[in-house]
Amino acid sequence: MNKYLAGLILFFYISNLSGSFIKGNGGNSIICKNSKNLVLDFYEMSNYYGLTFDDQLNVENLFRNSISRIEKINSEWKQLLIDELNLVDNKIVYVLNSRLGKVDDLITVLIPEDCELTQTALQFNNRILIDKESFDKLDSFQQETLLLHESVYAFLVKKNNLKNSKAVRAIVSLLLSREILFMTKSQIDSFYRQEIAPNF
Repeated sequence: MNKYLAGLILFFYISNLSGSFIKGNGGNSIICKNSKNLVLDFYEMSNYYGLTFDDQLNVENLFRNSISRIEKINSEWKQLLIDELNLVDNKIVYVLNSRLGKVDDLITVLIPEDCELTQTALQFNNRILIDKESFDKLDSFQQETLLLHESVYAFLVKKNNLKNSKAVRAIVSLLLSREILFMTKSQIDSFYRQEIAPNF
């Protein structure tokens, strides 16, 4: 059975379950007509958290740098992230001609008028369902950012009672930022207490 067919079967199965869509797994993208399509974590980095993108990051080094940077937030998370990134490609199932259910944990941010907030990924039963139509509209860096989000979510949901995906997006936003390179431990701990810990 190919990945697309398996994804469709799995999608229709979870769609018919009571309370089927798992709250807190917000693999969202902002898909636009006239501006760049972005993963929500990337958009919130500057528009909600006031952080600056580290333009030294690229497709080739995003995962490697994220592994080293996440240790500054929590040293125990480094190996957990490595493990999930090693598994992520094998977890993906692309879903064709379907819309994944939206989750209700979104931070209120203004998005451009020509854009739509779209659920691009959903984790269920140790699989990452990806809406292929919206995923293909992201450039390669944004696609990798989405997979980083899903990898962080995967280990956090096992270790913590996540209320939603806000903690995940806050972590990914910080990992993408230039600021994390210069923040003191006290500053990172403050960000953790304010933006991450309340969502556990």
